[in-house]
Amino acid sequence: MDPGIASLIGGVLAFLGAILGGLITFIGVKKTINEERRRDREKLEREEFEKRPFLEFIAFEDFDYAQVLDKDREEAMVDVLHCHIDADVQGDSVRFDYGKIDKKHFITHKYTFKNTGQKAIERFTITTNITRNIALIDDRGLEYYMNNGFMNIYTNGKRRIKSGETFHILINYTAVDHVLTSNFSPEFALLFEDDKQRIWYQNMRIINGNLTPTERMDMTRFQEMIRQDGLFSAYKNPMLW
Repeated sequence: MDPGIASLIGGVLAFLGAILGGLITFIGVKKTINEERRRDREKLEREEFEKRPFLEFIAFEDFDYAQVLDKDREEAMVDVLHCHIDADVQGDSVRFDYGKIDKKHFITHKYTFKNTGQKAIERFTITTNITRNIALIDDRGLEYYMNNGFMNIYTNGKRRIKSGETFHILINYTAVDHVLTSNFSPEFALLFEDDKQRIWYQNMRIINGNLTPTERMDMTRFQEMIRQDGLFSAYKNPMLW
């Protein structure tokens, strides 16, 4: 072989070898960087999980509606009515009937909790996990919902809940319904947003206020739990339940 050609081939091979070696090195470095980023991300997620808001159940009390002090109602994080409703479907619209409701005959459950997590709860929401023919509405808006045939399944808390803060919620029931329980799952979900817009939740049993551990929830799932589009569709077409 001509010495010049041999030299050229050798140079090309050396060049290709250098490129290949550099590429292998680049891939290795990139893999290492990605692995470090993954570990950092997992570490951050673990730290955020450890700092998450966490509600500890403190006490449960049972009252007649009239026995609850005005101060307790004013300071309650939420004061809601959990009741049965009937749906009247007329074409494309749905109107809800609450029947005869008299607050003098309501039963009130008071649940007291403490945020034992390291993070504050920037936004607190309660929603019902039982959605068929059930409403969960702010007690102050009862007449508005009844008069207009509206319904709701969630209520937002009145304020931010600091780390270490103790607070209470009030859930009212009609004398007819008394307590709407489920044999299979917790009846309520307590949802909360932290300072980084992460959504967390704990399910709560109606009878004793027992809570499940805090779990993470994405915003899509959060919206699904409080949006009512699907419920209206189910009332119009019961097969969707």
